[in-house]
Amino acid sequence: RVDPNLRVTCTAYTVVHSNAFTSAASLPLRHLQLLNSLTHPGRSLSPATPAAMKGADLINVALPEELLEDVLRRVGGEKRDLDACALVCRRWRRLDRATRRSAKLPASGVHADEVVGLFVERFPALADVSIDERLSADAAVVSAPASRSRRHVISSIPSGSRRRMSPVPRFAGILFPLPSEQTPSADGIESFCLTDVGLTSLARGCKGLEKLSLVWCSAISSTGLVRVAENCKKLASLDIQACYIGDPGLVAIGEGCNLLNNLSLRFVEGATDEGLIGLIKSCGQSLLSLGIANCAWMTDASLRAVGSHCPNLEILSLESELVKNEGVISIAKGCRLLKNLKLQCIGAGDEALEAIGSCCSLLEILSLNNFERFTDRSLSSIAKGCKNLTDLVLNDCLLLTDRSLEFVARSCKKIARLKINGCQNMETAALEHIGRWCPGLLELSLIYCPRVRDTAFLELGKGCTLLQSLYLVDCSRIGDDAMCHIAQGCKYLKEISIRRGYEVISKSASI
Repeated sequence: RVDPNLRVTCTAYTVVHSNAFTSAASLPLRHLQLLNSLTHPGRSLSPATPAAMKGADLINVALPEELLEDVLRRVGGEKRDLDACALVCRRWRRLDRATRRSAKLPASGVHADEVVGLFVERFPALADVSIDERLSADAAVVSAPASRSRRHVISSIPSGSRRRMSPVPRFAGILFPLPSEQTPSADGIESFCLTDVGLTSLARGCKGLEKLSLVWCSAISSTGLVRVAENCKKLASLDIQACYIGDPGLVAIGEGCNLLNNLSLRFVEGATDEGLIGLIKSCGQSLLSLGIANCAWMTDASLRAVGSHCPNLEILSLESELVKNEGVISIAKGCRLLKNLKLQCIGAGDEALEAIGSCCSLLEILSLNNFERFTDRSLSSIAKGCKNLTDLVLNDCLLLTDRSLEFVARSCKKIARLKINGCQNMETAALEHIGRWCPGLLELSLIYCPRVRDTAFLELGKGCTLLQSLYLVDCSRIGDDAMCHIAQGCKYLKEISIRRGYEVISKSASI
């Protein structure tokens, strides 16, 4: 007996490599033999069999609807394979539409709302949808003369046009607006941008939606999000970028989408702390990942709510000029399971980062950007408390010195990726400490570190023998000797990039 999973996998392989035809004459003998062994055990095929079976439909006859759906779901990889399956026959095209799971759509174009509605009608099983107003709508994938109705164009594919038209791939569907004889409205917004009407059609047509991304959808509002919350109870991931969304929309998402575990808000306008706090209070227990960037309305009040209601949070990305020490401390004390933390908070200082070092012992990835008020004292606390740190990014942390990296190197022995950008007070000794105490370092990136000299790489070459990637940009005092040390000690080096390294000359090129 053949295991059902093996049967489906082997059949999928045969389907994909059959040049998109179910006729036996078009299949290589080895594929026919494989298919025959799965569908008719005990019956052998001879080399003359394909010619004798010309026109026979082996796959559709042998596979029931459920098994063929399973086959099509397992077909992945290149777009051409997915397209080929949809062009085999009407049955396969119908099943392909029923199993398609994700799509990427433009949010602008002639009658965008209608196009999204028709798209949802065609592919009701969508679970992952990304709508982006920045996508170009110039090169139409499906087109027809203006005299034909758009509904007819999008819902019918003539049998003789298989070579001229390609279906939308299952995992990367892109649908562009179709030409129409109608003229846009005076303001142009309703005709050329996705509105709450289109978002409502999506929510009602795809009730199994699990992941939704709205990027630069300038004409949607809280009304659209309320409809999503009412209909898409399985929504687990929501990404909103550069949209004008009010508080009612955020509150509705929190109340209606209790499975939400990933929320990203970037350049979101129209909301206040009240909206985000309402969302957090309702679904904070399920949130695992939260990203908030450049939302001018957010203050420490929102972060206090995150600290109080999101105990399971593992990933946090926070970029704000209004956040102070209090907000970051609330996060540290309330979200002790954090593993990935990215902070860009000009208003926060040593007290905030000391709280992270004291409370977030599971932290593995830390990125600190544009901190103008924290010193070596902060990084010392993080090094003492976060022993599992593997990735460290320091961008424009102007007050840090060599002492900071000494603390990290001695305490965080698991460091594998280190990026230092614009930390002008760090000198040669900083990297020497890394070379002595971090033998597992795999990637090193130095950008605008004018005080680091060649001798730092002597220790790196000796101690960091597993180094695979090295990036040097605007490091004016690093030259040939540094490259020689790396070449002699780092035998596993796969990638090296040097930009504006004027001291690196012909000697390095010959290594």
